[in-house]
Amino acid sequence: MRRRPINDKIGNYVKQHFSLYIFTIILFIMGVIYGSLIIQSLSSNQKQEMIGYLSQFFHGLTSNGDAVFSTKVALKQVIFEHLKYLGMIWFLGLSIIGMPLILILIFMKGFVIGFTVSFLISQLQWKGFVFSFVSILPQNLLIVPAYIIASVAGIAFSLSLVLSRIKRNPYTPFIHQPFLSFFSLIMMMAAILVVASGFETFVSPYLMRSMANLFY
Repeated sequence: MRRRPINDKIGNYVKQHFSLYIFTIILFIMGVIYGSLIIQSLSSNQKQEMIGYLSQFFHGLTSNGDAVFSTKVALKQVIFEHLKYLGMIWFLGLSIIGMPLILILIFMKGFVIGFTVSFLISQLQWKGFVFSFVSILPQNLLIVPAYIIASVAGIAFSLSLVLSRIKRNPYTPFIHQPFLSFFSLIMMMAAILVVASGFETFVSPYLMRSMANLFY
């Protein structure tokens, strides 16, 4: 009996912000596409420098993987980076001028993923595709939706601030349900990102190491 009201609330929330979800997802996809295309504009020196970094990375995976991936340090760093990114979305959502910056953040997230995958494929062909599928896709199945959901919530709350200013009642959003909903959703996304960080720290390195040993 309790699950139905929760499911109804989630369904109503998604319907209410459906256009924002579509816009944010399209923006993320545009970032992925732009990141994949920007590879073509790199100079030969830039490509050679990145190939050198890639070779060092694979060499580290195959020769001394345990030293490269100190799990305790890596876990703290990965969690910190994800929560810092999420915290930026939350902080920007609390202001009227933060809305366009949230859009830039989600675009840049797509750009980084698109650039990384495109570079691996351009240099390693099918091996790059397999390596990307194993090392990048799994944790991003949690990370990307978490960022998109948080971004939509931040944009929605920022819009509620705009509406409150128009209605000349700027304090209403901070004492009403929108702020509590926004904060609660950010906390849920933080929990999801912590889980994704664990996978990224403990599982992905072994998958990458296996692929590196297979390829090299």
